[in-house]
Amino acid sequence: MKRLLLLVSLTLLLALAACGGAQPSGQELLPTSETVIGELATATPILEAPAEGETGDVVGGNIIPTLAGTTWQWVDTTTPTETIVAVDPARYTITFNEDGTANITADCNSVSANYTTDETGTLTIMPGMSTAVGCPADTQDQLFLSALASATNFFAIDTGNDLYIDLAADAGTMRLQPAAAAGLESAAPTGLTGTTWEWVSVIDPMGQTASADPTRYTITFNEDSTANITADCNTVIAQYVTDGNTLMIMPGASTLVACEPGSQDQLFLSSLSSAASYTVEDGELFVALDAEAGTILFRPAGTAAGGEDAGLEAAPTLAGTTWQWTESATANTATAVAEPARYAVVFNEDGTLAITADCNSMTGAYVAGEDGTLTMTLGASTLMACPEDSQATEFMAALAAAATYSFDGADLVIGQAADAGTLRFQSATAAADTEAGGAGEPTEMTLTGNAWQWVETTTPTETTTVADPTRYTITFNEDGTAAIGADCNQVTATYTVADSALTIVPGASTLALCPEDSQAEPFVLGLSAAAVYFFQDGHLFIDQFASSGTMKFAPVAAAGEEAGEETAEEPGKGETTAPAGGLVGPLWQLTGITQTGGNITINDPTRYTISFNADGTANLVTDCNVGGATYTTSEGNLLTITPGMSTMAFCGVGSFDQIFLGGLTNAQGYRLEEGNLLIDMLYESGTLVFMPAP
Repeated sequence: MKRLLLLVSLTLLLALAACGGAQPSGQELLPTSETVIGELATATPILEAPAEGETGDVVGGNIIPTLAGTTWQWVDTTTPTETIVAVDPARYTITFNEDGTANITADCNSVSANYTTDETGTLTIMPGMSTAVGCPADTQDQLFLSALASATNFFAIDTGNDLYIDLAADAGTMRLQPAAAAGLESAAPTGLTGTTWEWVSVIDPMGQTASADPTRYTITFNEDSTANITADCNTVIAQYVTDGNTLMIMPGASTLVACEPGSQDQLFLSSLSSAASYTVEDGELFVALDAEAGTILFRPAGTAAGGEDAGLEAAPTLAGTTWQWTESATANTATAVAEPARYAVVFNEDGTLAITADCNSMTGAYVAGEDGTLTMTLGASTLMACPEDSQATEFMAALAAAATYSFDGADLVIGQAADAGTLRFQSATAAADTEAGGAGEPTEMTLTGNAWQWVETTTPTETTTVADPTRYTITFNEDGTAAIGADCNQVTATYTVADSALTIVPGASTLALCPEDSQAEPFVLGLSAAAVYFFQDGHLFIDQFASSGTMKFAPVAAAGEEAGEETAEEPGKGETTAPAGGLVGPLWQLTGITQTGGNITINDPTRYTISFNADGTANLVTDCNVGGATYTTSEGNLLTITPGMSTMAFCGVGSFDQIFLGGLTNAQGYRLEEGNLLIDMLYESGTLVFMPAP
């Protein structure tokens, strides 16, 4: 009935639109019977009725459209009493991704989200982390986000492109339209992608303003319509759309470091936000601004302003190898490097550099020509104080002066400008092979397989020491999830790694009130700003964005050994959060529940899982929800599990989520039989049966 009323309302609205009317200003709420919705440019319909026999018919010819692959703009929301019109649909968008995540633009902020749906049209949207920019006075961001959060189902009408989302409790229906229908269809950009562009200058009616240092202001356009921006000391994630030579750039989430006085970061970002069109001429990028306000000039990273573009394609023989510095030579002398493993450079295929300069990590860019020319531009670096014998300063200065490269057998030789000298490098693999059984060969360390305790954080201005590292831990699991112990609270997280790059996204958390001396907030914020990780002297170091700091972690096992007798269990208790063998490691999938009233078989075990971490935390998937838990084990394979913070989506009729959670809450003991895990519940009420995930 609700949809029938909606269709009648839309028919009336279209009839009224033919009579003319004024578009409302601000966030004005207009009665349905008097609202005139401004016409939006339409595109070729992208929604098609389902083929015969396919699921899709709902009511009166409605269909269930494909959500993913389209950026949807909010047009209006019809409630039982009024229609709320979006002031500017382009400012309110949602893109559903194939992996169950969604990207939301809520006016001036970017929001990450998760969503679930099925072939019947049910829809749940769970907004997550968001930027916190103050939007204009006419913003409708909270109205838009709250409506998405109350979504219950979606549908389309086979006569148009519009997407309709019904809200909970019959509160109304949102109408969205493909971004293409408003002239924002993103065409394949010509010449934009594949290059890191450095800002050279901006020309406006007042004159020309030159960039003080082009290497500090860059933008890289990615094929997926996202862009990575470096605005002096901050890193910004953006979205962009193109159509022919038109260009729109929408800066989003950003680090919030205060840059040095005289920074041009705000001028750079505001200019990008005003982009209207672009051209690429003679290897340089020109971006014209709205209302003929000016033009921004860019050059490819690593080239001189106005010079020829040597291209950023990495020489195949350079990339793919970790090169360790072994020797410096001048016309008269040759000096061997005492510990080559402390000084290394990796040339990536995309023209970027990853540099290890003793105790610091550094990014950069390079241009390698087929004629053997080489230019290296050093970027952001951590700022740790290295040992007295460090050669880091000499190493970085020599790299910055690179002019040529060649190969001497398997070694890489980098020549410096003005024939100042050469650097010789050996691949890390070859270096390991030639150590000939050298004493003290380091054990390879990995993120997973250990719980890490936070020891300290070093910033450019101070070092913060953790009062009690045992209260702040993180465990990286093999499945891309992480368990965080933030003082008295447990936090679930996800993480991704690519070479030495690291991203950590904290999720659901318990909300206990921690002691006054708690350092939980800076701990979690520090993890959220992770950019790069490395190992040194048995410790894990996590560098943060824009050289804002470095977090140091010690492995829990090592910390326990240093604590000695203090970590021994109290007499008579025998309880520990590091359980007996078998629990930790696998991702356990629920296959069935045996109980006196009848057994339950789980048809899809992947929807009900638990993974036990070494630090006494666990990660849960309970059908359509994710959450965390804590657990303890004691002698005799006794087991207690306490579920913690979780998402609260309704998983539908027939879900076993509550039965699963209840069973875990009533856990009494566990057994490992033939590779499977059996968790017995209190009062002999039943057993949860798990198998390890393939």
